[in-house]
Amino acid sequence: MKKIFILLFVFLCCGCSAKYEISFIDNYITDNLSVTYKRNNETNSQIDSLFSNSFYSLGREKLYNYKNNSNSSFISFDLSYKYDVNDYAIANIPNNCFTNYQFFKENDKYYFFADGSFKCGYYAYEYLDSLDIVISTNHVVFDDNSDEQKNGKYIWHVDPNTDDFSLRFVVSDNVKKNNIIMYFLFSILFLILLFGLYIFYRNRKNNEI
Repeated sequence: MKKIFILLFVFLCCGCSAKYEISFIDNYITDNLSVTYKRNNETNSQIDSLFSNSFYSLGREKLYNYKNNSNSSFISFDLSYKYDVNDYAIANIPNNCFTNYQFFKENDKYYFFADGSFKCGYYAYEYLDSLDIVISTNHVVFDDNSDEQKNGKYIWHVDPNTDDFSLRFVVSDNVKKNNIIMYFLFSILFLILLFGLYIFYRNRKNNEI
């Protein structure tokens, strides 16, 4: 998969926020970058022309999916793409936005490392009011340096003015066991145990008579 250039144009205005989400489910990793900022005089067609053509490979193969969620007050858009885990080492957003980025597999673990700052081409990181990086996965997590864990998600709250950001995330190549199935099996075993105890005490009582 060829690398592509990101050309994200963020207008100089306040109230700008971004969320970069990485979802590692089974053997696929989905990138999703969401940006929201106050609308100036841009029309939706102008926004579409800027952003919908921003994610192409050198061969003009479109990779990232673009969605305009803007309203009368805010410009809001999403850029997303689902990678096979074997291709994620050359994924576009992390390679072009982080100062330094690595993703690799060693033995039975996958390693995510990133540091420096988060700037995507013309995407003016310093004009953001807030940036969150969120990773979710159904793999077993061995190590992380996230700021917060909430509802199974690992969250980094990034200072938009820092050049000293660091991300570390290490997971197993095995996925977590399905809790629903485990609870179901446990319930069945518990019912069998209760039934066995009932039969045992009933027979004991009958023998005493």
